[in-house]
Amino acid sequence: MLSSQTKTSLKCSPFTGIWQEPDMSECYNTEWITRRLKNIRSQVIDEGNIGDISKEVLNVSQKSVYFKQQDIDLAVDILEKMAPLISNVSANITLDNILLGINNIMNTPEKVLAEAEQADRSVSRLLDIIETIPEKIPLEEQQVTAIYSNLGIGVAKVNKDTFDGLFYGVFYGTNETEAQLYNHSHPDSQQEDIQTISFISLPKSLPKHLKVEEISAFSRIFFFSTSDDKLYRVTQNSSANANTKINSYIIAANVANISVSNLDEPVNISFLLINQNVTSLKCVYLDETPGEDPHWSTKGCKISDYVPGKKVVCSCDHLTSFALLMDVHRNEDDVKHVKPISIISLIGCGISVVFLVLTIIIHVCFKKLWYLITSKILVSLCVPLGITNLIFVVGMQPYVEILAACKTVAALLHYFLLTSLMWMSFEAIHVFLSIVMVFRTYQTSFMKWSSIFAWGLPAIIVLITLVINSTDNYVRIGQV
Repeated sequence: MLSSQTKTSLKCSPFTGIWQEPDMSECYNTEWITRRLKNIRSQVIDEGNIGDISKEVLNVSQKSVYFKQQDIDLAVDILEKMAPLISNVSANITLDNILLGINNIMNTPEKVLAEAEQADRSVSRLLDIIETIPEKIPLEEQQVTAIYSNLGIGVAKVNKDTFDGLFYGVFYGTNETEAQLYNHSHPDSQQEDIQTISFISLPKSLPKHLKVEEISAFSRIFFFSTSDDKLYRVTQNSSANANTKINSYIIAANVANISVSNLDEPVNISFLLINQNVTSLKCVYLDETPGEDPHWSTKGCKISDYVPGKKVVCSCDHLTSFALLMDVHRNEDDVKHVKPISIISLIGCGISVVFLVLTIIIHVCFKKLWYLITSKILVSLCVPLGITNLIFVVGMQPYVEILAACKTVAALLHYFLLTSLMWMSFEAIHVFLSIVMVFRTYQTSFMKWSSIFAWGLPAIIVLITLVINSTDNYVRIGQV
């Protein structure tokens, strides 16, 4: 009879709603892993033995798919003891042993990571270590990059007087990984390459936003990235994020010992889409406000460019961890209804335009009708209503995914809808005056002032909206 030690289990992830990889931990004797990690943790770690100990951790981490909750806790405890020593030892120890070990630990089954997070906040602590390492790693050269299957880092020395922007790009492939770091905000010589990677670009104006006391500390900018959001998922409330899912790599940028926010010139982050058949997307960053659970927030971030099915470019006014969020339920349930709803809308708008045009023709062609002020108001109302329907039909076409075209359609819709509402208001006012006032002396100037306000006031409102916040009040392309 087979013992329980030989069973393999398969579970559905509570975070993504998809089947996880088979859990074969019960098929493998993992007691030696726990014993070895306990032995390593019990040792005093210093600059003299950190190289050997980090190699031991690396060797154990190669079996991370068999880790249990206690093993994660032990491994993170050891990494926390090594982290303060990183700045005093060779960078090779960090790059070849410590970071590679962390990369291996990230292969641990999600269920185990979730248990470790719940028991001892081990995953949150691991993320803190990942963020700390690029800040502490010694730089013998101007910059350092390292890329692994799950994790990547980039570190660069900077000077406020010579800073010309900084570019960090990553690509995680099945058979190939790549990391790039350039001392320019957008390297023109690499235009073809950057179309196939995800990247973050820091503006050259970044040092101008530093406070006087921060200028002396502006010496290093560091980046890190992860190939998925598994570590972040288990640190957040799963029920609060049940309807959303990250659809990109995680890319983070920070200035050592400095908090950067409210930038005039934005940080640009380009994400390659993992799931390409999506339309509901949001640019987000990890909000770790003290006293609150970590969560993805859109504050200060917007979509600045969108190539359907390929990539999204986000612009943000601060530095932190960035990602691309998609609405899972909307993509699965709603997209299939888009075509029939579009057809119904087109038919409805077409019928409306036909009868609005007929109304205009009838009232304009018959002089007795056109003489009446009520007919002139009605025609003035039909014109913006008809144009609104036409714009709506035109705006449903694929070319409106171009940012400029989408903003133009949004602005025109705003204007003609406001104009329609204005003419409805003046029509109501005219009916009221016709009932209340016996002598209709107001009619000579009513149409003139109505036209000025009905066509002019909406234009002012639209212009103000366009000017404020660079038209971002109008459209968040890819999020609708």
